[in-house]
Amino acid sequence: MDIKPYLEDDEIARAKMCISNIEDKLNAIKSEVYNTAHPYKKYLDEKLQSIIFDTKCLDSMINK
Repeated sequence: MDIKPYLEDDEIARAKMCISNIEDKLNAIKSEVYNTAHPYKKYLDEKLQSIIFDTKCLDSMINK
């Protein structure tokens, strides 16, 4: 089986969704840290876990 060097159309769409989610979660983390006197750890962890999931998704598309 040939390994394709480029993302296919469905993978590009999924990658764009992952990137949008990562940006959204990162902005939420920034807002919590910069604008809250006492950033809530559980909230930050939830956002980080989502970023990690999407990062793994992107990594699996690239390295499959």
